[in-house]
Amino acid sequence: MFYKYSTILNTVFVTFMYGLALPELFPIAAFTFLNLYIVERLLITYYHPKPPMYDDKLNNAAIQLLRWAPILMMFFGYWCLGNKQIFNNKVNSIEYSNAPIVTSHSGLPDGGPDLPLLVMGFVFLLYLLFKKPFLFCFRKCGLFGKDEPMALNENLGSYFECVDPWSSKLWYAKTLYCENQLGMRTMDEWQLSMLASSRTQKKSMKEPCNYEMLSNYKYQKLYQYTPIELRDTVEESTISESLEKLLNIGFLPDDLELDFLRDNVSLRMKTSMSNKLGKMFDKEKLLGKQ
Repeated sequence: MFYKYSTILNTVFVTFMYGLALPELFPIAAFTFLNLYIVERLLITYYHPKPPMYDDKLNNAAIQLLRWAPILMMFFGYWCLGNKQIFNNKVNSIEYSNAPIVTSHSGLPDGGPDLPLLVMGFVFLLYLLFKKPFLFCFRKCGLFGKDEPMALNENLGSYFECVDPWSSKLWYAKTLYCENQLGMRTMDEWQLSMLASSRTQKKSMKEPCNYEMLSNYKYQKLYQYTPIELRDTVEESTISESLEKLLNIGFLPDDLELDFLRDNVSLRMKTSMSNKLGKMFDKEKLLGKQ
């Protein structure tokens, strides 16, 4: 990202510095920025799988540097437009070929087209150097208002009012199922009452509406978890309930937590013993055939 900002800064400063002497730099810079904009949009859309995460520090630093580009344009433009041979058609003759050429081009203004650039250059320079005192005086005179933080109010309502009705019903049913069937309470009374009584506003969140892993379809497919409304067999209920307890083991009471851990350890031991016995039986069967 930094080299893209360096390209933008280089183009802007070169164009502003020599633009009045070489006017064709302005359309070249415009084409450069148009090309950069189109290419970046295409790369973000079709090439980058996920845009890199940057904060606004780099962008703010580039904007602070770009403020000095008009200063260069004013002062270098003042020097270019002050050339008397170009705009006043004033040429000093020389007597010998080896004599130095006198251009009569000095740094003093003569009231030509260069004078406005000089005045505006000093105005911009003083503003950038003494910006805070100027703003303070302007605010005291009532010319500028105070910098107040932007208030964003989208009228979204509370969190529970932003959950869509179907997700709210599934979440409520799942909470009651975990509390009554699994002995695991994941919500207090206030949260449960808010989930049951809140009405969804016009704007609602898309699924999943919380940070539970099992609310995400990708994790459900990965862990072979079956939601409550889709369970048809005992195997689906057993696997899903065990996964629910494992991921929310912190909500289980101490006695149920110990029972759950004990059952899983014994199940692992039984599974490992059956696997070993199966391998031994396969070896004996193979030796019998030989």
